[in-house]
Amino acid sequence: AIGKFDLIRMQHLLEHFPYEEGKIVIKKIARLLKKGGHVLITVPDLKIHMDKYIKKKYKRWKYFKKWATKRVPRDAPESFYFSVFAHFLLIMPHKWCYDAAGLKYLLKSSGFFKNIRELKLNDSLSSFPFTHNRPEEDVCVIANKI
Repeated sequence: AIGKFDLIRMQHLLEHFPYEEGKIVIKKIARLLKKGGHVLITVPDLKIHMDKYIKKKYKRWKYFKKWATKRVPRDAPESFYFSVFAHFLLIMPHKWCYDAAGLKYLLKSSGFFKNIRELKLNDSLSSFPFTHNRPEEDVCVIANKI
């Protein structure tokens, strides 16, 4: 049998599963955690990306533009840049988008977790790059197994 763990860290993984499969992943994580163990989930924050899209900031965001133009032309509209975020690379597409509320909902609705909260960058438990690999675009949530 597989051992029980105190901490499971999922960094930029959950967004690669559709919602239905994400629920299964969360259930399997709960089986692997000790009672009271922690799950730490970091994903691209949909709110940050939506804000960048609405305010037309993608094409001015040097880091993202450099990465996105590997897939779309430099003169493409903002919607193409947002689509690169939403669908990522062809070999590992994003299949769901989350913000803090979505991650909290997923964990709470599983029935396996409590003390579910967002870790902001200024939280004493936050640490770059452990909790926020990409602080300019991540959301991070931590929870305890019931």
